[in-house]
Amino acid sequence: MTVSVVIPAWNDAHGVQAALSRLIQVSCIAEIIIVDDCSAEPLQGQIDVAAAQAAQKTVKILRHAENKSGGAARNTGLEAVTCPFVIFLDSDDLPTAEYGPLLERFIAYDGAFDFAMFRHIDSREEAQGRACGVPVDERCWDQLPKSDEPQVMSVQQMHMMVAVSAYPWNKLYRTAFLRAHQIQCTEIPVHNDIEIHWASFLMAQRVIYSHTPGLRHFVSAGGARITNRRDADRLRVFEALNNVQNRMESGRFCVGINLAFWQFYTKLMRWIPQNLDPGFEREFKTKCAKFILRHVSPKDFRVIALEDPGLSSDLLGHLKDDV
Repeated sequence: MTVSVVIPAWNDAHGVQAALSRLIQVSCIAEIIIVDDCSAEPLQGQIDVAAAQAAQKTVKILRHAENKSGGAARNTGLEAVTCPFVIFLDSDDLPTAEYGPLLERFIAYDGAFDFAMFRHIDSREEAQGRACGVPVDERCWDQLPKSDEPQVMSVQQMHMMVAVSAYPWNKLYRTAFLRAHQIQCTEIPVHNDIEIHWASFLMAQRVIYSHTPGLRHFVSAGGARITNRRDADRLRVFEALNNVQNRMESGRFCVGINLAFWQFYTKLMRWIPQNLDPGFEREFKTKCAKFILRHVSPKDFRVIALEDPGLSSDLLGHLKDDV
């Protein structure tokens, strides 16, 4: 069984080359798909693939004719995948030494699974001497039985783990699972990974996990990185959230996952204003309230109030903010 790696990239030939040098050392990786999201200088002529080819890896470099988004680049890469498993990797993140053995353990797992999830190291925490993710994620991981060997998540554990940060690169997916359920990223500049994260948890029948940190995630405050945008692009988060809610409303999902979504929503709605220019605050509050009114019925409010009174108060608070 083999793995395809999809790397979306924009003006980061150095990061792609560094990632490529790590990936070619992983025996189960057979295919590396680099999607150039219309870099100023095409990556095709900047990336040296000789070592990858010598290691018998297939390397595909695809290019968008116009800049679309990291989400669109991941979707383009996913369409080109030919291996039974796929994993995403951002060009500015690096696999740890455990990455290869971790993937090997996942694909050798005795039992079908839809996706496998693993811990990562956040550069901000590492700078403080802690080789771990951000505290909110680590609190979730701490509630799972600790194991470096793959373990199956219970339904209750899945409802808990969906609350971790919605990253696209901390999961190994079965390719057929993503395609069968038409799961993909939202094609927006930021927050494009929310949809693939939530849709995967909603549709999965079996999820496995390992506590092994497989990736080092680098975070830079400020600067020109797309994730640091504070303009109207950040308001497009509601496109991703609508896609998730539309999927939830078209199926029959339990109260637990519904509560988890609205807990995630209220936390996200508190975080976004801290990363948004003041000129967009009024529009943001209006969109936030309209989203709640569209997707939370009076019956839903009663259920939420019974199960989590604090959450219902938070939702009502967002409605009052728009008055």
